[in-house]
Parts: sequence; structure tokens; C-alpha cells
Amino acid sequence: MKYLFDLDDTLVRTSDIVFRSMQEWCVKNSIDLDLAIETGKGRRTEDTVSLLAPHLNAQLEAHWIEERESALVGSIQPVGGAVEFVTQLAESSWAIVTSSSHELALKKLNVCNFPIPQILVSADSVASGKPSPEPYTKAIELLRATPSACIAFEDAESGVESALAAGCQVIIVGDAGSQFNAEIAGRISSFNQLRISESGLRITECQHT
Repeated sequence: MKYLFDLDDTLVRTSDIVFRSMQEWCVKNSIDLDLAIETGKGRRTEDTVSLLAPHLNAQLEAHWIEERESALVGSIQPVGGAVEFVTQLAESSWAIVTSSSHELALKKLNVCNFPIPQILVSADSVASGKPSPEPYTKAIELLRATPSACIAFEDAESGVESALAAGCQVIIVGDAGSQFNAEIAGRISSFNQLRISESGLRITECQHT
């Protein structure tokens, strides 16, 4: 089995720094903050800017937002059990599929003491970000796996949509995406609920669909 992980609020808790950096940008550009946060869940920053403010230069604005997020990254913490779970995996069996830039993703992983994966599909390594299946499809190809042999961990609706469209099994971290209940493998609140044995992955004390 291969394991694919979203990063923000799946492996590392970044809601606070995302909120604060987006809040600054919304004030600067007179954009509704609630709409910006909802639109941006799971999406690349550049794609979020394009949706909210098509009159602006999305690449430049995304860089502005990520610079502020990067300045705050020292305060983030890993999701419960995530470091321990990932550390036990063989290097060739897992990848990160994130809407963060490559540089910012590495900074988040280092701050939270995660091992750096051999395969990291970031915002700047795909033409189309989540909810397009491209990020997960690319990770599957790099892992030399078949989609049905991959489990994706996601926290946001756009990420779940991306992973399902790529053919992965999906476990949701948190309570997002109730419309996907019929399609997902299960939900966890932390990685402490996961056990890997010879028979495969087992979820304990988890709400299954």
C-alpha cells in the first residue's frame, strides 16, 4: 500500500497562520475574509487569488500571501500522531501532495520535525491544482503505483475531490466533506487512531461510512 498525504491541516496544523496571512491580504484588497478562507481551503494560493480577484496578478499576490505565512510558520504544530505515523513508513511508500509551494512545504515539515519525503508534489510542480486530479495522479505515477493501491489523507473538500478523481482510497482527517461520506474509506481526528499490520491499515475508534 502507498500513502499520500495532504500537508496543511492534515499533517500540520496551519489554520491559524493561513487565517492571519489571508486576513492581511483581504484587508489590503477589500475582499471578504470569510469568503476567502472558504474558497481557499485545500487550494493553491494562486488559484484562490484568481477566483477571488481576477483583476489582480495572481502569481504576485500569492507570493505576497505566502511570504506572510512563511514568517509565521514557526508557531505551527503537527497533527496528533502524524510524525510518528509517517516515520514508520518506508521511504518508497509515501508522498506529500500539497497546495503549498515547495519552499513553504519544506519549511513547515522542518519546523514540525517530519522526515522529508522522496516525493513532494507541491503547488509549483503541477499545471492544475486541487480539486483537479493532477496532483494526486502525478504522485501516484512517481510512486510507480496503481491508484487503487493508494490511500490519500485529506482535510479539505477540494483535496478529497482531487484524490477521489485520481482513483485513490481516501481517509478524511477532521470533519470536512460530508457529501463524500459514501465514497471515503473512513475518518480520523488524529493519526493515533491508525495501526499498520501485515493485514493492512486499521482505523480504531473511527467513524466509518
